[in-house]
Amino acid sequence: MPLQPSPNSRATRDRHNTCVDRTRLADPNQGRCLVENCSIHRAIEYCHVMQRTWTFDKPNLMDSLEWFWRMRKGSLNLDSRYNIFPAGISAHRMFDAKQWIMVPHKDIVQKYYDSIKLLPGQVPEGTEYIYRRKTFPEVIEGEIFEYRLVPIQDMQDIAFTRQNDIMSPVLPNMFKVHTYPFDTLPTFFSHIQPKFVIVEAGDVLVSSKYHVQYDHVKQDPVIVQIMSIYQAWSTEVDDLDVDDEGSYYPPDPPEDDRDATYRSTNSGHTVKRRLTEKSSTQGTPALPSRKSQRTSRSGSGRGSGR
Repeated sequence: MPLQPSPNSRATRDRHNTCVDRTRLADPNQGRCLVENCSIHRAIEYCHVMQRTWTFDKPNLMDSLEWFWRMRKGSLNLDSRYNIFPAGISAHRMFDAKQWIMVPHKDIVQKYYDSIKLLPGQVPEGTEYIYRRKTFPEVIEGEIFEYRLVPIQDMQDIAFTRQNDIMSPVLPNMFKVHTYPFDTLPTFFSHIQPKFVIVEAGDVLVSSKYHVQYDHVKQDPVIVQIMSIYQAWSTEVDDLDVDDEGSYYPPDPPEDDRDATYRSTNSGHTVKRRLTEKSSTQGTPALPSRKSQRTSRSGSGRGSGR
């Protein structure tokens, strides 16, 4: 597939000072391209892991993620620094086009996978996942995570040139070329949180149009776990236990605590989504409807998305 302009399903307009500045402060790579480690002066852009237009286009998925991530309904902010990373323009466009995904370290994926698996005797036979808010793993703010690049489609004729040494002046021996399937490409270290990466990767991996092209990828046990986690987290929340409503439908925070993408819950259980502007008139495809597996849901708490 020839390289196209960044798809309308992702926002490319300037996020101005707040979220970009927060990302720069959190990024351990000091604004260099996550993939190629190139200089900040070489056409670096800021890339959303989860598409920010999902706030509008996939409201049911947003509700589900807020439930499973122990967040207040309507509070998930996709302009969070933990959902944004710097990337060179080519790497950004190919990520937007779903040509490659990031995969967290296997130990991190296992941690999230264990949170959705049932222990013997916990539920009736035949139920595969457990859907309780209290099982969601906590993440320490400021923690740095390890990722690897996995090609999905149309990457066989692509090469990444990674800068191994950031000393100045730049010399030719400071660079190494990595080609498909990019097994020689070093892992990345980033501030972006694995929950966003797992959802984005899962959304790509369960899309039927990619199945033929990445059958070899699905042999990776970590990929299989990511798909299971995504399917669990995207189960529609159609009814809640009374004990959980206090943490899912709490009062609105003060106005000063709200981001541009804050989705208010100030009228009962009705979510009002706010954004400074909707960057695209073209929506992403709706998530296929899934029947919820009704198991006991209990627990409380909320996560930070800023």
